Amino acid sequence: PTVMMEGTYGSNNVIFNSGGNVGIGTTNPNAPLNIAGAYSRTSSNMLDLATTNGAADGGGRITWSIPQNTNKAAFISAGRNGVLGSSVLQFGTNNSIYDGADLSTVQMTILGNGNIGIGTTAPNYLLEVNGGVGIRGANKLNFGSDLSQPPYIKAVWNDNNNTGLEFHSFAASVDTTAMVISQLTGYVGIGTTNPGTTLDVNGNATVRGNDLTLGSSGASIDWTQFTYGS
Repeated sequence: PTVMMEGTYGSNNVIFNSGGNVGIGTTNPNAPLNIAGAYSRTSSNMLDLATTNGAADGGGRITWSIPQNTNKAAFISAGRNGVLGSSVLQFGTNNSIYDGADLSTVQMTILGNGNIGIGTTAPNYLLEVNGGVGIRGANKLNFGSDLSQPPYIKAVWNDNNNTGLEFHSFAASVDTTAMVISQLTGYVGIGTTNPGTTLDVNGNATVRGNDLTLGSSGASIDWTQFTYGS
């Protein structure tokens, strides 16, 4: 049978239907827990989880478990972060849920100051990643606040497997490839996208200092011994 628990205004606030589903704000719950209502994203809570634990790690977590054992598959936890009481939100997963041990670990942390850490629970920057990062899709990493014409680094490749990196900047609103690094040869090109030597510069170059070292033997040129014409 369906059991209803009425609120102070006579509305059916909680519904237990015959299928075992629980409905709050709905008389026809279609999930184990179905909450419905005219809630606002900015001004009201649809679900409020509170803790009475005032310790430095006070808070709580939502856990997903595997029915075959008691190991946690994943969790989301929130609460205080240390004695200062700043908030922290953490996301954890378990990479081996059937090995008989609870190995759930924190994979991502969001601190109260907005810093996000992946692979670290104490990020010092807006985004701090402890480990490798893969960028797919557009293969671009943009910099700066002007997202319409930002300088960026782009990973490129072609059918000859001549992959590498391109460094782009905008000059007079024109997207310009300032430098490339070929993964196939290791060559660096400045002012050219097809470098033919270890360092290939298409344009003027300035060397500051007096010495330019050439060759594996360390032979050097002393620029002060040269006479420059007009």
